[in-house]
Amino acid sequence: MTVSPNRITDPPPTSAGTFLGMTEPLHRDLDWLKARMAEVETPETTAALDDLRKLVGAPDPGRPPVLDSLSTEAIGRLLTHLAIGFHLRNKAEQHHIVRVNRRRELEATPETPRAESIDEACRTLATRGLGAADVEAILGRLDIEPTLTAHPTEARRRSVIRKQARIGQLLAILEPPERTPAEIEAAASEARRLLGLLFATDEIRTRRLDVSDEVRTGVHHLSTTIWDAVPQIHRDVRRAARECWGVDLDAPGFLRYRSWIGGDRDGNPRVTAAFTRETLEAMRQAAVDGHLRDLDALENELSLSDRRVPVLPELEAAVEADGDLVPLDPASIRHLDHEPIRRRVHQLRARLRTGSIGGSELAEAIDLIRRAVRFAGLPEVADRGRPNLSK
Repeated sequence: MTVSPNRITDPPPTSAGTFLGMTEPLHRDLDWLKARMAEVETPETTAALDDLRKLVGAPDPGRPPVLDSLSTEAIGRLLTHLAIGFHLRNKAEQHHIVRVNRRRELEATPETPRAESIDEACRTLATRGLGAADVEAILGRLDIEPTLTAHPTEARRRSVIRKQARIGQLLAILEPPERTPAEIEAAASEARRLLGLLFATDEIRTRRLDVSDEVRTGVHHLSTTIWDAVPQIHRDVRRAARECWGVDLDAPGFLRYRSWIGGDRDGNPRVTAAFTRETLEAMRQAAVDGHLRDLDALENELSLSDRRVPVLPELEAAVEADGDLVPLDPASIRHLDHEPIRRRVHQLRARLRTGSIGGSELAEAIDLIRRAVRFAGLPEVADRGRPNLSK
C-alpha cells in the first residue's frame, strides 16, 4: 500500500503477484510511521539513516564511515530517532495483533469461536457436558491474582509513553472505511506534532527511581489500565456464557491484583511501616477517584424518571434513609425531583468524598441501583453495563 499524507492507494503486489495478506497492513503502518518521522527529521540525520540502512545485511560492514563525519550531538539525535522508531514499531505490532484478532473474530461463528478466546473456552466446556451452573461454580473457586512488583522495569517517563501510545492510535486512520484527505492529513499532522514533542523530551528520567516513584507508577497502572481491563474481562465472561447457554452468570470477582509496591521489605530503609501506610492511602484514594468517575458516568447514563417508569420501593427507602446522613444542597439537586436513581448516585458520591461508605456497602448500593433499573423495565441496561465501543 502506498501512503501519503493525503492519499491511500491500493497495495502493490509482491514479486509473486500476490498480496502479503495479514502482514501487508503491518508493513503499511510501519511505512506510514517512517514517513512521518522523516518529515520531522533533520537533513543530516536523514542522510545518516539512509547510509546506515544501506549497510544493513552487508557481509562485513565494519565501522560505518558515516558515523565518522557526525558530531556527538548528531549521533545522539540519530540514536534518539532509532529509539523512538523502535517503540513506535512495537505500537504498530500491537495494533496489528488487535487487527488480526478482530479479523479472526469476524470469521468466527458460534460453533467455531475465535481460537484462544473466552468464547472458545465456554464452547469447549459446553461440548464436555458442563452447563451454566457448573461454570458459575468453577468461577466461584477461581482466584487469579497477578502481582505488581515493587521494582518497575519501565524506564520511560509516562509523558513519553502517552505520546507514543497516541501515535500508535493514529494508525487507525489507515483502516477501512475510506477516509477523506482532510482526515488523513489531520492524523499525519498530529503524528508530526507528537514526534516533535518526543524529540524535544528526555526519554528517561534524569535520576534513578526511588520508592515514591514506584508507588506513583503502580497507582497509575492500577487506576488506568487495570481499572478498565478487569471489569471488561468479567463482562466478556458473562457475554460468552450468555451466548453459549443463554443465561446471565452471576460471575464473582475471580480476578484480583496483589501488590508489593510500597511494602516490599527488601532492605530499602525507606520502606517503613509509615511509608506502607502512605502507599495504602494513595491506592485507596485512587480507588475513590475511580469510583467517583464511574458514578459520574452512571449519573449521566441513568436519567430514569419516576413519571415514566416504576420505582423500586427499596431504592426509595435507601434515598430517604440517607437523606439526613448526607444532606444535599437543594439548589444542586432541584432538577432531580423525579429522578430517584440520580439522587441516589448523588448521595453515594457525597459519602465517598467524606469517607462514610466502605467497599462492601458501596457494592451493595450499586447492586441496588442495578435491581432498580431492572425493576424499571430495562434489563439490558441493568445487567450488561456500559459497553466500551472505543476498544
